Amino acid sequence: MRLSLFLFVLIAFAACQSGPDASNLQAARAAYETTPNRETAAALTAALDAYVATSGDADTDANLLNEKAAVHLDQNQFAEATQTLTRALGDYPRAEDAPNNALLLADVYENRLRNATGAAAVKQAFVSAFPNHPKAAEWKPQFANNPDLPTKIQVLTQELYADTTGRIDYRMANELVQSAEIYA
Repeated sequence: MRLSLFLFVLIAFAACQSGPDASNLQAARAAYETTPNRETAAALTAALDAYVATSGDADTDANLLNEKAAVHLDQNQFAEATQTLTRALGDYPRAEDAPNNALLLADVYENRLRNATGAAAVKQAFVSAFPNHPKAAEWKPQFANNPDLPTKIQVLTQELYADTTGRIDYRMANELVQSAEIYA
C-alpha cells in the first residue's frame, strides 16, 4: 500500500514537472485567430502568461511576450503592450528576441502613443544595448550630441522643480519617470 502511494505521488510530481502545456496555448491562439475580440485576446494573453510562467526558457519566453504585446496592440491596448514589452526586456535582456521587443516598444511609443520622449529613450537605450544591430547604426547619429541615459536622468532630476515657483514640473517628472523606467 505504501509503495503504491509512493509511486502515485512520484508519478504525479513528475507530471507536474514535465513543463508547460502547449495545448491550452494552441487552443487560445486558434480561438483568437478565428474570432479576434477582447474576450479571446484576454484568453490568449492569459495562456501566454501561463506558458511563460512554467517554461523556463528565456528565448521562448521573450518570444511569447512579444506575441502577447502584439495581441495587445491588435486590441489597441497600448499601455498593456508597453508593460509587456518592458517586462520582456527586463526579465530577458539577453534573449534572442530582445532586440525585436525593444524595436516594437520604440514603435509603440513613437507611432501608437505619439510619445517622442519615450521613443527617443528606447532608441537611445537600444543603441547602447545592441550596438551591432543594423537599427543601432541607423539611430546612433541621432544621439551623437545627447548625454547618455544615466546623465539625462540626472539632469531631469535636477530640473524637476521649477526655479521660480519651487513646484514640481509635471512634464519633466513624466519624462524622468519614462526615462528611468526605460533605462532600468
